[in-house]
Amino acid sequence: MVLPRKTTTVPIVFLAVEDPVAIGVAPNFARTGGNITGFMTFNPELAGKWLEILKEVAPRILRVAVVFNPKTTHYYRDVYALPLQSAARSLGIELTEAHIEDQALIDSIIAACAKETICGLFVIPDPFTLTFRLAIIAAAAQHRVPAVYSYSDMVRVGGRARSGRCGQTQGRRRRARGPHRSSRGVSDHLPS
Repeated sequence: MVLPRKTTTVPIVFLAVEDPVAIGVAPNFARTGGNITGFMTFNPELAGKWLEILKEVAPRILRVAVVFNPKTTHYYRDVYALPLQSAARSLGIELTEAHIEDQALIDSIIAACAKETICGLFVIPDPFTLTFRLAIIAAAAQHRVPAVYSYSDMVRVGGRARSGRCGQTQGRRRRARGPHRSSRGVSDHLPS
């Protein structure tokens, strides 16, 4: 990322970054340091909670296909894989990766999951899954595959389960107020 190297005085606020440490925007999660602050799209530790919700909704699940596009979710292994694997072990779930790189593959990959023994879907937050959410939700419903989604927007259009505090639009509005409050000295921590 170029901006952090170009200035140390102009305030920089990032919004909806998957992993600010991995891309070099911040030295650590607790304190971004200097003139840079912002918000991650999701806390990776929520991945375990999402699996717990899926297991509550469909307690007989033995396998979960993690749905994402590796071309648009290059951060999956660095951000979500470890928390998901840890939660899966504790819940007795086997994880498989369901790489969907093209809209045309959505139905066939979800249909294949439906043919497996007691399978569910975990839809990773990424631009691809958000863009093609209607096709993913329709295929999961058609093939009767229980699924958990990371975006509340996906539940509003027919998805069945999600975990999180607010939708994309609400979250962006709330996060946009943070820099304004911080610049007036209201708080040294931005609201999440």
